Amino acid sequence: MVETRHPLREAAQEALEVCCQSIEAQATEAKSAIRERVKHYPCGRVCEITGHLRIARAQDEIEEVLQAFEDRVAVETREALTQAVEIAVVPSASALADVLARRLAFWEAEIEDSWSHWSAQASVFHDACRGAAEAWQQLRESAEALVEKLADSSCMPPEETPPIVYLVPFLDIRAVQRHRRWDDAHEALVKAAVCVALLGAWTEYHNLRGDGEVLREARDLLYSLLDALDTRFDPARYAGSEAVRSGLAADETWCLTAPLAIEVWNQQRLARQSASPGELHSMGAADHVDAEAPWWSPDAWSLRRPSAKASAAAALAAASAAAAAIAAAASSSSSSLAREGGGSSSAACAAGGVEVVGRR
Repeated sequence: MVETRHPLREAAQEALEVCCQSIEAQATEAKSAIRERVKHYPCGRVCEITGHLRIARAQDEIEEVLQAFEDRVAVETREALTQAVEIAVVPSASALADVLARRLAFWEAEIEDSWSHWSAQASVFHDACRGAAEAWQQLRESAEALVEKLADSSCMPPEETPPIVYLVPFLDIRAVQRHRRWDDAHEALVKAAVCVALLGAWTEYHNLRGDGEVLREARDLLYSLLDALDTRFDPARYAGSEAVRSGLAADETWCLTAPLAIEVWNQQRLARQSASPGELHSMGAADHVDAEAPWWSPDAWSLRRPSAKASAAAALAAASAAAAAIAAAASSSSSSLAREGGGSSSAACAAGGVEVVGRR
């Protein structure tokens, strides 16, 4: 029995083999291209916790991103091969032409839509980057100008303002206004410090570094804000840096991100301590590697400089101890003088000296 040849089926089979080889070659090329790209550009994936892109820095994180990409390529490859097989089994040439025309129109529309979406998102991304840079510049310049203004002693409110002035402001409107401006300045510094600390934790966890210049500016700005809060404001009336800690503790984003960022920072610190010189070069530069806490963490603030309230409490304790020592010495001296019969007046003078020290 002579087997009947079907030229169309044979041609379709040959075309199918060529198409499958091309699809598999493109998949292999895509996987090789992404591995080459990550050597020169950062990669990342959407974080399940925050819902935002997190840059992969560690090698195991990069491998996870690459594996996720290769898994997606494998899925797309299987779908493309399945569609190619479906096209190849059509019964006639006219049906094959119709199927190919429909598929061609569909994929041309998909490519056009994907390109339009990519272009729109690229424009949004660049606009967002420009807007973020402008907002940061405005925040930094405004905060620095406010800190510089607070250094002028003429801007400080009167130290002694009668309480009745706050009940009846027209008695001294200027004093009341200066106190209110001082309150507003304290609140503005606290909000700015909370914002900068939150940005630090967010960038730490999501591995957003850039050239490092903005992060250094943020660190210096945060320290200047904390110094102003703890040195320019009366600790008896203002919380200073403690208000920043309270503001961070009440922020939901901080409570979510800060513990994760601390964990990442500790892991990077341990990796740097055990890395070779070549590995350190590949990791990039890092500020304050030997620090006990990252610059944006309240733990770093306590290690760097105690708050003004803590300093005032320590000074008060030292003064109390000194007064107690002087009182004890005066009591001992007066007892000796009394035994010698000489000098109730000397004891009275010593007691008066103790009273003066205690008032101070």
